[in-house]
Amino acid sequence: MADTSSNSLQQLPLHLVARILAELETIQQLGSAILSHRIFLLAFNDNLHSVTSDIIASQIPSDVLPFALALEESTRVNKKSADAISSVLVRLESRIRIPADTFPCLLRLSASQAASISKSYTLVEILSDGLVEEAIPVLNERLLLSHPLHTSPSERFRLSRAFFRYQLMCELLCYPMSARGATKGHFSLFFQNFSPWVNDQLVCAYTYLERKVYGVFGDVAAHDIVLGEMPVYWQEDPAGDAYVQEFLLQGLPYLVSICHAKTYDERSNLITLSRFKAINWDCHPSQRLNEMIPDLIRPSSMLGYEDLVEVRTEMLPMLAQPLDGEQDALVSKACLIWHVTHLESPLADPTWRREEDRNLLQMGYVLWDYPDDASESDRQSIWEAVRDGPNVWPSRDIWTDREVTRSLRQREDIWLAGGTGYWPRDSFDFSKIDGVAKERQKSLIEKWKREDEKWANSSSLDEADEADDEDSTTN
Repeated sequence: MADTSSNSLQQLPLHLVARILAELETIQQLGSAILSHRIFLLAFNDNLHSVTSDIIASQIPSDVLPFALALEESTRVNKKSADAISSVLVRLESRIRIPADTFPCLLRLSASQAASISKSYTLVEILSDGLVEEAIPVLNERLLLSHPLHTSPSERFRLSRAFFRYQLMCELLCYPMSARGATKGHFSLFFQNFSPWVNDQLVCAYTYLERKVYGVFGDVAAHDIVLGEMPVYWQEDPAGDAYVQEFLLQGLPYLVSICHAKTYDERSNLITLSRFKAINWDCHPSQRLNEMIPDLIRPSSMLGYEDLVEVRTEMLPMLAQPLDGEQDALVSKACLIWHVTHLESPLADPTWRREEDRNLLQMGYVLWDYPDDASESDRQSIWEAVRDGPNVWPSRDIWTDREVTRSLRQREDIWLAGGTGYWPRDSFDFSKIDGVAKERQKSLIEKWKREDEKWANSSSLDEADEADDEDSTTN
């Protein structure tokens, strides 16, 4: 029977066999199909562009495709060329405005370029699923909604666009301006072609990724021997932490791995010093987000009263942009929620910089479709309650300064003794340390116990001094 099917397949014209290949869901599946039968290889070689373009057109929604193409192009251009960066952003704008221009581009892709686009969309889908799974339950709890875990086409588009734009920003804009690459003009092309609520969707994606990277980084930096010897601190503000920001620049495959890393071993393989290049702080993603301030108020900044420019209802038509798409037009839920949550707020103070808006971003507040059963005043009171409520995701355990110093000193001692591995917070446990002999372990433990005793006595003296100061103040 198998021989009969094989013979029948070989009798088909190659263009018909190519149609079979074009029904695959991703480019990655092509490899297995081609290896399964010689006729598939012949058909693919004879119809490469039609097969790959059809697969991508079926896999990736047409409104997301311009962003996927732009990201693939961004990986191949010279980042030190201002013209090259501009060309990517201008083509992106053109494809969004004229969707018919997009499909012919697919016919010119090489197999490797098509595979890259297909893979990047798969990774964006994984990241989107992760954000949905975490944010929707919190959204339902805080807003008393019953939003399903599956997303609408509009919500899916916003998620995909947000993650693609985030990675596109990293590829094109997170390079030193002095290197003759990205300029203020590029920042304007990237951010000002979209409304503040669409840009806040990008910030929601960034906030999700920042939280994931910060958690994994903190777990490793607080326990790894090599990082402790450096020393690497792990309780800084993630927006200003050079390590966190550089790990956020490592690309979609890396970020997906970060989101899925559950064990310490998995995490320690991702948080390594070899990935850290100490790039200029002004190239960090958090710094590039500062460029989102709408051009509408930039002339006023020269006059020194930009902080007085507040969000007003009559501003919305000026803030909306043609590239927003129908999903985020003036009548969209994204625009409505952004307007309600920022009415009379300073327009020059982006959401991502305001600590009081942290909960909004953690919940992906401008990514979702909301029911129409609330008045504007009700919406305002609901979102104010979200703002003022407890943190959506509380901060991880905070170490005292003394605990941090103690851990760093102990890990430095272990490193000097030739050790590597994991060091716990509250015990002298060498079970996950390699390279330190038993006798050396004992001598180190004795040393640390003496230090702990000295610190304890010092702490008691400090407390006594504070009590004396309080008594003298009272008297």
